[in-house]
Formats: sequence, C-alpha cells, structure tokens
Amino acid sequence: MASKEITLTRDAVEVGSDVTAKVVDRSDAESTHTQSSSPVVEKPKQTWRSYFWDTLDKSPEERRFLFKLDAVILTFASLGYFIKYLDQVNVNSAFVSGMKEDLGLYGNQLNYMVALLWSVLTILLSKCQTANQIYVLRFFIGLAESTYYPGIQYVIGSWWYLAKRSCIFHASGSIGTMFSGYLMAAVYTLNGQNGFQGWQWLFIINTTISLPIAIAGFFFFPDVPEITRAWWLTKDEIVLAKKRMEFEGRANRGRYTKAKFRKIFTSWHIYALTLLYIFFNNGSNYGSQPAFALWLKSEGYSITAINSYPTISAAIAVIFTYIYAWTSDSVFKGARWPPMVFSGVVNIITNTSLAVWTIPEGWKWFCYIIGVIGGGISGLTFAWAHEICSDDNEERALVVATMNEMAYVVQAWLPLIIWQQVDAPRYHKGFTTMVFIAAGLIDVAVIGAGISGVVSAAHLLRAGFNVTVFERTGVVGGVWDYEPQPDRDPPFPNVRPPDPNWSEVESEGLSTDEVALIHGPPNPCYAGLKNNIPTPIMRSSLLRWPEGSEDFVDQKVVHQYIQDIAQVHNVYDKIAFHTRVESVSKPEGDSKWTVKTSTFERTDPGHKLTKKTWKFDAVVVASGHYHIPFVPDVPGLSTWKKRFPDRVTHSKQYRTPIPFSNQTILIIGAGVSALDIAKETAPLGAKIIQSRRESKFDVLASRLPEGVDRVAMVAEFLVDETVDAAESQILKPGQAIPGKVVLEDGKVLEGIDRVIVATGYITSYPFLGNLEKPLVPWQDADEKTLITSDGYITHNLHKDIFYIPDPTLAFIGVSHLVSTFSLFDFQAQVAAKVFAGQAQLPPTYVMKEEHRERKARFQPGDRFHKKVLNWVNGDLVKAGLDPLPGMDDEWKANYKGFQERLKGSYDS
Repeated sequence: MASKEITLTRDAVEVGSDVTAKVVDRSDAESTHTQSSSPVVEKPKQTWRSYFWDTLDKSPEERRFLFKLDAVILTFASLGYFIKYLDQVNVNSAFVSGMKEDLGLYGNQLNYMVALLWSVLTILLSKCQTANQIYVLRFFIGLAESTYYPGIQYVIGSWWYLAKRSCIFHASGSIGTMFSGYLMAAVYTLNGQNGFQGWQWLFIINTTISLPIAIAGFFFFPDVPEITRAWWLTKDEIVLAKKRMEFEGRANRGRYTKAKFRKIFTSWHIYALTLLYIFFNNGSNYGSQPAFALWLKSEGYSITAINSYPTISAAIAVIFTYIYAWTSDSVFKGARWPPMVFSGVVNIITNTSLAVWTIPEGWKWFCYIIGVIGGGISGLTFAWAHEICSDDNEERALVVATMNEMAYVVQAWLPLIIWQQVDAPRYHKGFTTMVFIAAGLIDVAVIGAGISGVVSAAHLLRAGFNVTVFERTGVVGGVWDYEPQPDRDPPFPNVRPPDPNWSEVESEGLSTDEVALIHGPPNPCYAGLKNNIPTPIMRSSLLRWPEGSEDFVDQKVVHQYIQDIAQVHNVYDKIAFHTRVESVSKPEGDSKWTVKTSTFERTDPGHKLTKKTWKFDAVVVASGHYHIPFVPDVPGLSTWKKRFPDRVTHSKQYRTPIPFSNQTILIIGAGVSALDIAKETAPLGAKIIQSRRESKFDVLASRLPEGVDRVAMVAEFLVDETVDAAESQILKPGQAIPGKVVLEDGKVLEGIDRVIVATGYITSYPFLGNLEKPLVPWQDADEKTLITSDGYITHNLHKDIFYIPDPTLAFIGVSHLVSTFSLFDFQAQVAAKVFAGQAQLPPTYVMKEEHRERKARFQPGDRFHKKVLNWVNGDLVKAGLDPLPGMDDEWKANYKGFQERLKGSYDS
C-alpha cells in the first residue's frame, strides 16, 4: 500500500493527498521507515495573516491539526492554570508552590493526579477553622500546584515552537486573578449562608469549577508526540507532530546518564536561565502580594471595590502578555529579549515610584495598574529556554523544571522578609527590592576591610546590594590591626605615587613569608596606638561603643569595635581575605567594571597565588591612605638611610618604644604619629628633637611631653667623611650616627642616635591604572585624573565620594582631618542611597563646575576636602523618605566639648 511522505518547511508542514507537488510518493510502507527523512523545501512566502496567527499561512490539513492541538492542549492548560491562580490569589498565602518540584514531565498521570488532588484539597479549605489548618492544606496544595506550570510548559514546548502558546497559557493565570476578584465580590453576598463564611464559599465554588477540568484532562490530554495515544489524533497527524519537532531541531527523548548529567551541569544553560526566571518570578507583580488591594483598603474603599479594581491590573497584564508574544514572534523575528528589557524598565519606574511612596495619587494608581506587566515575560522565558535547549530533550526538561522550582523556592521565603504585612500598604522594602531585581541585582565591589570598607559594605548590604569585599591582609580592621612584623622600608626619598610592581611576588628565590609580606603588607599600627578623637564622637551609626568605654582606648579596643560592626552586619561572609586588587577598569563600551585580583594562600609545600577577573556594576574604594609612606627629598637623607639602615626609618616601621630607650631621636614631622612616638619614648629616657615646618596645622605642640626640643625643618644630612663607609654600616650600641644635621635656620645638630621620618603618607590607588598621573602637578590635573604628583589630593570627586566621569566608582574615606568613623559612616550611607536611586547626583556639568570652584580656592598647604555631606537629605525628603539622621544630639554635645578642650590646649 502506497503511503505519502510528510514534507516540511520552516513555516508550513503538510500532510495528506491534497499536498500536490510537495508530496513524494513511496512505493511501499517499508520504504517510509527505511529511507531518509523528508526533504526540506524552500520556505513559502509569509503573508501578513501570519502576524495575527501563525496557522493562517499553512495548508488546510495542517491548520486542522494545529486547531485540534490548540483546542485541546491550550484549553486544558489554560483552564488548569486559571484554576491554580484562582486558588492561589484567593488565599495569598506565604506557603507558595514550588518547594517540592517533581521532574516527571513525560506522562499524563501526574497531571491527572495533580488536578484531582488539587480539587480535593481546595474543597477542604472551606472547612478550616484555624490558621494552622489553612497552613497545612496550603502546603499540600502547593505540592499539587508546583508541578503543573513546568509540566505544561514542557508539553507546550514539545508540540510548538512559537512563544504565542506559551504566553497564552501563562495569561490564563492573570485571567484567574481577575476572576478571583469578581468572584470574591460576588460570593461575599453569601456570607453566613448555610453556616459558611464568604471566603469558604469561594473555595467551594473553586472546587466545583476545577473538578470537571481535571476529569476532562484525563480523557483529552495528549502527553508528548513520542508517546501520545490521544484518540482524537490520526496516525498521520502524530507522524506530522514528530516531524514538526524534528524539523525544528527538537531532540527525541533519551535516558539520563552520568554523561548526560555532566553535560547539563557543565553548560551555562541551566544556571543562566534559572537565574533569569528567578529574577522574573520574584521581580514582578509585587511578589504575588495583594499590594494594590491593601492600599485600597487603607484608603477606605469598599469590599467590592477592593476586589474589583485590582482586576484592571490583571487585564492589563493579559494584554501585555499577548503583546509580548505577538511582537516577539513577528516584529522582532523571534528575538525574546526586547520585551524583557521593556518590562524590566517599566518595573524599575513603577517600583521606584512606589518605594518613594509620597507621589501624586493619580501616578500611584498608574503604577499599581501598570506595574504588573512584567508578569507576561514568563511565557517568553520558557519559550526561550525551549529554543536554547532544543537539541537535548533531557536538558530541556531539567532546565524548565529547575527554572520553576528555584524561582518558587526563592518565592517561598522572600515575601516573608520584604513583603511583611506589618509594612502594608507602603511595603518600602518590597518595592525597593523589586527595583533591584528588575535591574538585575547590582554587584558592588568594596576594596578594603578597614573602618571605611566595613561600614560601606554594611550599608550596601542593608540596601539590598550584592557585595564583595577585597582585603589584602587576613583580618578586618585596617590601620587598627596591630602586627609585630613591620612593613618593608620604603624608598628614600619617596615623594610621589609609585608605579605598581605586581609581579614582584613572583620573583625567584622569595620565601613564603616574604611573598606574604609583599602581597599583603602590614598596616602602620603600633602597639600603643590610641584614638586621638574621643569614642563618643568617633562612632558608626551601625553600632554604639560598649557601655562604659573610655574616651581614649588602645588599638585592641578600636580593632574589636570594627570587627563587631562586621560581625553584627554580616560583612564577614562577603570578604575575600588575602586578596589584593591589582586592576580596576571599565573598558570602552562596557557597562561593568572589570576587577582583577590576586589571592595568596599558604599550602603544605609553600604557597600559591590565584588570579581572578570579576565584573561589578559599581566599585567602592575604601583602601585608606596610610599605606605608602611619604619620605621627603632632603639632601643627604638617602645617604644616611643607605649607610645606617637600622637607624633611619619611617614611622610606618615603628612598633614599640623599647628599641629607642635612652637614645637621642630626631623626629621629622608634626603629625599624630610624631606626637605618639614622642609620648611613648620619652618616659623611657629618650631625648626627643622634633623638626617640623611652620604650618597652621602644627597644632599638637601643647600635647608633647616635657623636654621635647622643637627645631626648624631639616635642610641637609651630612655624613662624617672621616669614618670609613664600610665600618659605618654597623654601629655599636650607644654609638651615635657619625654625621651632622643642618636645619633651615642654620643650626646644626649632632649626636643623633635615631631618625624617624614621621611625614605622613602618599595617597595612591595603584589598581586604577592611568587614572593616576604621578608626574603631573596637582594644578594640571585633567577631568579624568584622580591622583597627581602631590600624592595628597584625590581629584574629580563630587562631595569627596563620587568619581565625576563615572559615579559608579565611589571613594569612602579620602577626607583628611575629620572625625573619621562618623564621617566615613555617613559617606557610606550617601553612596548606598545614590546607588539605590533614592538620591540623585547633579548633572555632570554641575559637578564639574563645583569641582573647578573648589580647586580654584585651593592653595598649596591647605586641605582640599570638605566634610559637609547633608546635601543628600534634600532628595530623600522630596522622595518622601526619611532623611539620613546625621549626628545625634549626644554626638553634637560631645563634639562641642571636644572642640572646646582642643582650643583650650592650643591656647595654653
């Protein structure tokens, strides 16, 4: 008996005797199975009719076949999903579906069981007398519901390849949401009838609708083409179905093997598509919360209005779901991303507005109504997954199931955190989180785990950002972490930001300890370091000092305070220790920052260094400015250092006063380090000579110990040329340095045992590459340069925080002569508010002009940075958000008292 071969085209697949020239006759039935598959013929011309519905360009036979599929599969699927949402929206329970996902996607039986179990459990809801009973039943209903959506999506992907059907199926859920509102409004009139409350009648009617659908599914649902036994399909139509999917590139079913699992889980498909769907599912439709209804209730609307008005949103969601499907399949020629981007932008706008909350009432109505249109992307997402995984049936099944499962796993707990009923109807946390999810979770790198890095990470985490902190040492604390081992000596002189030498750690012959020292050099903390600003005004808003803390405490207490902040605010979990940042850049045309790091790790045979490249949406530089010592270029100083290396050091190498007992010490500098070293060494019999340049910032003289001889700045170091250079390398205990020190006023010093250069530090960010211009004078900095030859000013920052050319690069802690902890904490709050979109930076030209005015007022020797940062509160107040509190009355009172005491000490 002759048979007809089915011939396929991309958009037309034909079967039957009316196919004319496109049908190839075979001589016998056997040849149909043994010869090659059907030839692919030229794609027929697509007419305008196919933009409305894809079957209109096909042959009558194929149209009849596809009509059957649409009538049965889409009808059953849509009615079933309609009932699912009818039930889910009725309850709005936190026990959402998806916590127990089953991957049984091939047979009818699971769908029948789900629908029947669903119906039985739903009717039982009407008999609940306590909240606990509802929780238990909703849990089991969730199990029944959870497999339905991915199962149907898998079946749809096995029969069709366009997005329209997937989106039509999904839209039925929004229709269920609409119908629930109308139904609740209607059955509310039955409240008290036959002993049932209105909400109980809702579940009775829900069950009455769902049970017939489940029974119909048992007789009509066709499974997938390879195993279908649907009585309403002919043999030719079943063959056609298989050929259609074969032509589309859909693989047939196979077995799950180790190799198959390896292939699936080493591919990006399962991870990227799952993450995409988690974002969609939890970043749209207000997390499935009745946000609109609760707002209406808070405004005093009637029960009927509360249940009816939100159905407008559901209707809009249905319309946009169809628009997404039709435009993606036709206008965008199968591209799925344009509607996704559009819906994400709408989500950002509406949720940002609702997070602000204090907005015109008409705009609030608009946001509630239009803000759910992102829900329609679900169908496109699954259609995209089917297309991406079309060459592997098992991967397609597992990816589809994992997408749904993981999205609902997140949805099971996320609403309990961000959509708490006590926050209704404002839901600030919920709407804010929706903005971040719609934009794609913002990844922020924080460089440094000192006080500025810890408070930055803590405030960013509180704002909902995904944070990674890079710390080159092994501890939290920055300059307050004391290590007995000092850093290596700096070059003498060292007057400008040095070029980084990242490859030094890879030099031959270095021991593990030497590599560790180079890779993560110790901080300048000395054993007796204390805070020079009282603790009541040197505190973070994140944590108060322990009760009874003294005004001035040693470094151990301060270090513990910083660690406590990190511990309380879960910063430790975000820190990559022993990891130094070697490069931060944003390539031309890239929207993200590229961060390159090196991680040091000790191993049994020695150590290893691991290089890694990261991508971040924003970078916060919180590395401080106490790393690279500034050593002035005083004539003869480098010669003294070369000949007497142990006798000439920078204050960064200072650890304890013991080595300086009963010696004559020349301290160059008038800062805090010079003061502390003098105060620590003088009680041990040291004679202190302090050389400094006259400056209005030389304000610590009154706090020096008695007997300190303050002299002019050093002009030159002279070596006693009568002493042999070789012998002068090692000086005997008690032997002074053989040389003279000439001061700028002409005086000469002799008999110096030790020289400590306490002249401060060079500000440098070596990982920022060409943004540092160490050979360019500060006054010649262009509009992109951050660091110039002075090594002090950080240029082109708005409010000392935001890099003007690209404000996604921020700096915390660059300011000098301030109450560090308090200011840095405030700066971190400001950065978090700006990154979250709650405070707006001025236009770039305004920031540039302000920076130019500040620079014009700058004179060498003056401090360039300002500490007033309350500008952000204007935007927060306008947005209806609470302003940053700044410093409380207690802090202000303590600060005033400290200023008065400080002034008194200066005057004395």
